[in-house]
Amino acid sequence: MKTSKPVQLQVVITSGRLSKIIKPKDHCDRVTFLNVAKWIHETAQTDEQADELSNIVFALAKEANAPTSKNPMAVFMSSLKSQLGYIPPTKKSKESKKDALSRLFNKDTLPK
Repeated sequence: MKTSKPVQLQVVITSGRLSKIIKPKDHCDRVTFLNVAKWIHETAQTDEQADELSNIVFALAKEANAPTSKNPMAVFMSSLKSQLGYIPPTKKSKESKKDALSRLFNKDTLPK
């Protein structure tokens, strides 16, 4: 799927916001944030869904970055996987986009 410049810009902005919540330790963390941001904008079909999903992801990042957290990045990724069904690009299954959306949003609001 070819992304338009506005979506690419949104991905960079979302990744930057995640980096402000959880400070990346290395290049791998920055790439992970880019992958998560890209996943948000690929999974959502509308800007409204992308905003809603982004807010959920930001909330998970803030929870993961609690003062008692020894490894915020690991906590964040675990939360993403367990609560939102995030699958890293290297481990993607053959799940369709519509199946992923069905898990995240009310099935009644999806286009048919």
